[in-house]
Amino acid sequence: MGPQSASSGLVLNLGHL
Repeated sequence: MGPQSASSGLVLNLGHL
């Protein structure tokens, strides 16, 4: 995988908040 995985994680975390 690559940086896209980390980006998705951040987006998911922000959405969870």
